[in-house]
Amino acid sequence: MSTLLLITYLFYHSFKEALISRTVAQLTSINDLKQIYIQDYFEGMQQSTQLLVRNIPVTDLLQKGSAQQDTSGRNASFALLQQEFAYQDLLLFDTSRHLVFHQSHSFFFPHHTSGEFKAIQGLLEKSLQSPQLGEIILHGEYTLFSAVPVKDTSGTAIGIALARLPATPMEYVLNLRNGIGNTGESYVVGADFRMRSHSRFFPEKSPRAWKYVLKRPEMLCKI
Repeated sequence: MSTLLLITYLFYHSFKEALISRTVAQLTSINDLKQIYIQDYFEGMQQSTQLLVRNIPVTDLLQKGSAQQDTSGRNASFALLQQEFAYQDLLLFDTSRHLVFHQSHSFFFPHHTSGEFKAIQGLLEKSLQSPQLGEIILHGEYTLFSAVPVKDTSGTAIGIALARLPATPMEYVLNLRNGIGNTGESYVVGADFRMRSHSRFFPEKSPRAWKYVLKRPEMLCKI
C-alpha cells in the first residue's frame, strides 16, 4: 500500500508539473504574439503621425497661425485627416510650445501651473529633437501621445504635432481570448506596476486602480 501511494504521488506530482509548464509555455507564447501586435501598433501610429504632419492643412495652419479665414474648410480638412490617420485628437503647437490648434477637444487642456501641463511641455521639448511616444496622466487616466516636429519644405521646424492615440486597438488585442480560456487575461503594466489597460472582468474600473503583483516573471513580456 505504501509503495502504491508513493508511486501515485510521484505520478501526480510529475503530471502536475508537466501540465503547469505546458500551460505557462502556451500562455507565454500568446503574450509574445500580443506583444508583437502592440509594438507594431505603437510603431505604426508613430510613423503615421510623422506622415500626418507632412499634409498641407497642418503646415499651412502653423505657418499662417490659428486665425484663418475659412474655419469650416479647415475643420473639414482635419476631419478627413483624423479619419485617415486614426488618431483620437490632435494638438498643434508653435516652436515656443504655445497651443495653436486643438482639434477634437477630447480632454481639457491643462492649466499652465499644473503638473499635467509640465509633463506635456516636457514631451514637446523632447519632440523638437526627435519623434516621441509617451504617456501622460490626464484627469486621473493614463493617456498615450505621439509627438513629432512639423517642418517646412526647407526642413526647418515650424511647430510640433501632438496626437492622442486611441487605446481601443490595444485593448482589442489584449482581450482576444484565443488560447487563454474563460479565465485567462492579458494586460499592459507600466514601470510603476500600475495597469495601463482595462481588465476584461472589470471594464468599468480605471486601470490606475489596479496594481500588478509579480507572481510569475517568466510570463512577462517587455514592450
